[in-house]
Amino acid sequence: MYATHTRNREAHAAEAVEEAVRTAAGAEVRLQVSHLIPRAGGPPDALERCIEAIDHASAGGNLDVSFDIHTRLFGITNLSAALPPWALAGTSAEVAARLRDPTARGHMRTYQSLISSFLLAGA
Repeated sequence: MYATHTRNREAHAAEAVEEAVRTAAGAEVRLQVSHLIPRAGGPPDALERCIEAIDHASAGGNLDVSFDIHTRLFGITNLSAALPPWALAGTSAEVAARLRDPTARGHMRTYQSLISSFLLAGA
């Protein structure tokens, strides 16, 4: 079995699923695609294209493909993933004070985090 957590789900979700299908077919193994739902920023027909790729691969019994999806519109990443480590240092009161400080918040906005990287894809 080839289980994949596809890449580039913002702009290239369908292409990533198609790549996974080709890889599994080439290796002659079953395929499990994790979190099929494309992220914001991609083509409006991305979900339909992902499902079509799986349906096409499964047609005729040539490839055993399964997938799972998220049941929520937004991820479960904590806000702390968007903040620089220095902003989280100290006590809860110190962190809260930094979050209220306009100057500190301005510096936090420049931090390149996992969350801000999604903006590169138009999310």
